[in-house]
Amino acid sequence: MLWFGGPAAAGELFYNRHYWAPSMAVIDGRMFIEGPRVFAAIDVYTGRVLWKIALPEGTSPGRRGNFFEQVRVGFHYVVASDYIYFSDGNSCKLLDPTTGKTVKELTLPSTEQRWGRMRISNDLLVATIWEKKDGEDMPVAIQAFDRTSGDPYWRHEATVSCPLVAIGPDKVYYFDGALSHLYDDWKRKGLVPEASKYRVLKAIDTRTGKQVWEQVTDQIVTWVGFSETADVLVSSNKKGIEARSGTSGEALWKKTAEGKGFKGHPENLWDRVILWKDRIIDQRGPGLSYDLKTGEPIMQKHPITGEELPWQFTKAGHHCNYAIASPHLVTFRAATAGFLDLESGTTGRLEGFRSGCRNSLIPANGVLNAPNFAHGCSCSYNLFTSLALVHVPDVELWTYSAYEKRDTPVDRVGINLGAPGDRIAKSGTMWLDYPNVGGPSPDVTVQVFPRAPSYFRNHSSQVKGEGLAWVAASGCKDLESLIVTTSKETEKRNYKVRLFFAEPESLSEGDRVFDVLLQGKAVLENFDIVREAGGPRRIVVREFQVVTSEGRLQINLKPQNGTPLLCGIELIAQ
Repeated sequence: MLWFGGPAAAGELFYNRHYWAPSMAVIDGRMFIEGPRVFAAIDVYTGRVLWKIALPEGTSPGRRGNFFEQVRVGFHYVVASDYIYFSDGNSCKLLDPTTGKTVKELTLPSTEQRWGRMRISNDLLVATIWEKKDGEDMPVAIQAFDRTSGDPYWRHEATVSCPLVAIGPDKVYYFDGALSHLYDDWKRKGLVPEASKYRVLKAIDTRTGKQVWEQVTDQIVTWVGFSETADVLVSSNKKGIEARSGTSGEALWKKTAEGKGFKGHPENLWDRVILWKDRIIDQRGPGLSYDLKTGEPIMQKHPITGEELPWQFTKAGHHCNYAIASPHLVTFRAATAGFLDLESGTTGRLEGFRSGCRNSLIPANGVLNAPNFAHGCSCSYNLFTSLALVHVPDVELWTYSAYEKRDTPVDRVGINLGAPGDRIAKSGTMWLDYPNVGGPSPDVTVQVFPRAPSYFRNHSSQVKGEGLAWVAASGCKDLESLIVTTSKETEKRNYKVRLFFAEPESLSEGDRVFDVLLQGKAVLENFDIVREAGGPRRIVVREFQVVTSEGRLQINLKPQNGTPLLCGIELIAQ
């Protein structure tokens, strides 16, 4: 925790979470937030409010309204190191990021025109221009300006409208058509729009505004994005994804599968995907990933069975915001704040505070910024506040995953008794919590006797010695036997078996003594954890070679004095 609360969490800085106000922006150590009649800059390292300026109440024409209230609030803005470009109806103000003061003001030729969404490309400010057309207020043109002087360069007129824009280094891409609500209006009137006229993807030259290509699509596009790395333009909606060459507009691939969402609320409402390096991450659910250029599924190795399976992520719990990606993380809400570790494919939760109903977890400037975008929520979550977090490598992090239980024999797994979630060790072993409490996991079949033994858990900082302290920090007392099913088939297989122990109480030598049997054969006799470790709360690991019988590994613990204890079991096929 770097900071939390204070003036940076004040309700005046934030719209009600259901209004889906303009997104925050972070650059050069400053976080910019727009609230009702106020625009503010916050120091990301201290939480100090650097400046605030008063605003009139606004309705941004460039944003989609919320699906609950159907309202538009605030003004659109985009941030660079030298200027904040803040659209206020007919004018665009250039604000000094350090003070919030207006340096320059750009105005459109007619008072009937309004600034829409803006993008920055090198020395250009590219914006959609809103005007009345056929009785509708809509973006009818794209215009480029010198972003410092404000001098206009070019104006490109859309045939219908330009509600969705993406920008690359040398081209501006847009959907020339109308969004779905206009199609619905036409349908109610008995008018079905002609696709070739109302559903066109176009590319225009960034320097001249001249059209480079156009391609008709049968998709009612609701989101577009461009990958400069792959030179791929992606368009999507709830029912499909299309990819095209950014250079020519040539169709590369298409998927028509409708997003199913994740288990919870309400991810199937989203239409956008994530462009990350050379792949697409489909956050419409169920969280698959595809190669940007080919559309082929991205594969990954199942950590327990070794099988090649489609890459997938998940999130558990109430998750009413969309996800965003950084080089290492995908952040989102998963009941509380959540993130996907892109290296391991596992999901972690940052418990204890409520993140927003839209994405409000922004990794930037070495900090995870989490402003109070949950303001106005009536759900029974604790700590509605703003805060900032920094990475601490040694902190305990428990996860869950989209990896499902497989019929394939277990190749490598750890059973972490009493743990609050799953965790992948540096060795590659996925340690599963037992009993399962931390969220979805492969759940290798484990049986214990008695059925309700005594589980315990301490913080790993209390455990000393060499090895995985977070495995030895939890465990099970009063355990008599444990069976791990490694295969449904009748199978004999050689495994390296590691048993993890640590005495959690302040016991002395001789207070807890027991025998350990593997497959009915004694491998440890009169085993005294305190004596072997040199004291309590110190890790002890013992390793054996075992052959499974009928696809099962059985461990028996026989008390000699006190009650037996076991923390974890690691199995590695030989």
